[in-house]
Amino acid sequence: MRVGVISDVHNNVVALNAVLEKFHTEGCEQVICCGDIIGIGPYPEETVQRIMQIPDIIAVRGNHERYLLEGMPTQAPNEEDMGYEEMEHHKWEHSLLSNESVQFLKGLPYRKDFALGGFHFAVMHYCMDSSTNRYINFNAK
Repeated sequence: MRVGVISDVHNNVVALNAVLEKFHTEGCEQVICCGDIIGIGPYPEETVQRIMQIPDIIAVRGNHERYLLEGMPTQAPNEEDMGYEEMEHHKWEHSLLSNESVQFLKGLPYRKDFALGGFHFAVMHYCMDSSTNRYINFNAK
């Protein structure tokens, strides 16, 4: 079974469509999205709607979905290294999302465990503390 894995789409529906076309050409039967569907780029609503059209997609939340669903920092400096301009940009892009798209993103888990082709997988956006659903800063030495 061929599997296509995407991550950090960041509102770029144009690139997403190109990658999905490549997956189709390569015969991918399953698409896995490792988070950050939204954030940064210019097409939040179009990107979420396109993700929602992928049959049987396996997807998880990233930190950019968390900013929408659980809130962003309100002051700078902050643990996210986000400045005021970036916070305002996130608010703007969040305002472009339909209720349907927000509800879809709310339904995404932080971690998804599943079996595929006889193998067991765990998908998440980043190293996480499972007790708090908070990302862990991991620095390999």
